[in-house]
Amino acid sequence: GADGISGLNDYVATDTTSLTTPPDATTLAKSRLSDTYNAGDANLRVGDLVDFELRIGLQEGTHTDLVLTDILPVEMTFVNVISADFFGTPGTATPSQFGQTLTWNLGTVVNPGDGDPANDYLVIVYRARVLNDDALPQQNSTSLTNNATLDYTLGGVPATQLSADQAVSVLQPMLAVTKNAAPDGGDMSVDAGEVITYTAN
Repeated sequence: GADGISGLNDYVATDTTSLTTPPDATTLAKSRLSDTYNAGDANLRVGDLVDFELRIGLQEGTHTDLVLTDILPVEMTFVNVISADFFGTPGTATPSQFGQTLTWNLGTVVNPGDGDPANDYLVIVYRARVLNDDALPQQNSTSLTNNATLDYTLGGVPATQLSADQAVSVLQPMLAVTKNAAPDGGDMSVDAGEVITYTAN
């Protein structure tokens, strides 16, 4: 050119990068924490209270359309929510109830990005009672299982539903009553004025 510089500016640099999203690590667990019969086992009696824990594990960040559902067996009834913990912070979580189905519409949930995996859990503890009605079979031990599910979306798309079960055993005494009559005369005929001794076992 006129300034004595010739040639084209062909200094070009290119680079590529790839971004990967971590796999969905959402979890759901259900457990029996304690009851009014014996905290050391999963046995209950009619009328006993039992505390269940629902634990949702969520990656740090924003999660949408969370719906937690728990279906109690017909032999149990919901009493109340004991506590709710949102990633280390106490909160409230009151379910709607339709029959035996408890539903927590959690909506959008944000797990703060603190890099600590120990507090990546949303935990709800609730109490139920074993009913004494015709729904409970008349047998020594009955296993009652209730099922919890978690529905949510991932990137605007419904994710695979998660499920967790927990079973408890209800123990019942099997009562039998017998009655015997023993007339004083020692035979099975009763005379006027004779004393009869009745024994119930």
